[in-house]
Amino acid sequence: MKFALSILPHDSFINEYYRKVNELRVKKQMTLPVILKNERRNNLFLRTEDIDLINEINKETILQQPEERFAWLRSKKDTF
Repeated sequence: MKFALSILPHDSFINEYYRKVNELRVKKQMTLPVILKNERRNNLFLRTEDIDLINEINKETILQQPEERFAWLRSKKDTF
């Protein structure tokens, strides 16, 4: 979640989900399993065709293909 926020800090869904997960962890409640609908919205690796993510990546480099954006995310995550 912190990685996703570092890439898309203004994404309202990621921010809200991060807050909810932290609340559950403070209460020592389970955060797994996840609902797939939520995972598709907050997992950047599943959003390589999302315009907000594309625009954010384009601030640093122009990548045309989803697999190029996936690789870019992977390299960012490796050094996060």
